[in-house]
Amino acid sequence: MDPSTLTTIGRLALAAVFGVAAVGKLLDRRGVATAAEGLGVPPGMAGPVAGLLPVAELAVAGAVLWRPTVVAGAAAGLFLLALFTCLVVLNLRRGRRPPCHCFGKVGDAPIGSGTVVRNLVLMALATAVLLSA
Repeated sequence: MDPSTLTTIGRLALAAVFGVAAVGKLLDRRGVATAAEGLGVPPGMAGPVAGLLPVAELAVAGAVLWRPTVVAGAAAGLFLLALFTCLVVLNLRRGRRPPCHCFGKVGDAPIGSGTVVRNLVLMALATAVLLSA
């Protein structure tokens, strides 16, 4: 398979993951706010985070699909994934396992090592797209 095909597959995969995550969060903003608080976001900021995060995820999903914005989209996706992964690792180190709510009600399981592995794989994918664009 040639590199451009792999890059296209990576872009489509990132768009799907961020798009599904955004829609899931838009359908359950209250649950997302509760999950954000569980991860350590201050209560006064959890509501705005629950409102802005799915918008950012939709922006990433769209940006990685459009050739002129693929670099910005992959970089933004990498940033969001890195930030969330840091929060997850910090909570796990403190012995806390709040619900992820990564995909709204669909991803309501507690965070764990699987969350970290999934995010590392997605970060590698975003990095590959970023470097190949």
